[in-house]
Amino acid sequence: MKTTKINSRLNTNPLTKTDRLSKIFDQEAKRFADEFTQNATSSPISELLELISKLPEIRQEKVTAARQNIANNAYETQGRLDIAIDRVLEEIITEK
Repeated sequence: MKTTKINSRLNTNPLTKTDRLSKIFDQEAKRFADEFTQNATSSPISELLELISKLPEIRQEKVTAARQNIANNAYETQGRLDIAIDRVLEEIITEK
């Protein structure tokens, strides 16, 4: 009762229980988010992801070499495909 009289004298609205809980929840959520962000940015996985994100999407030197080999008929696509298929089939057969 006294708080009501004090609040009415100060002409302020007291925080409701819901307001107080909401404020506590917001503070805890911010603390959790800050802690999560700090942990996520200092982990080995995040460092690896950072390095990967800096890699170029296309390895241009490989593309250029392949184009040159194709233009010079030095890139045996059918032969390489046959070798790759044989290796995949061999792996599948030996796994069982």
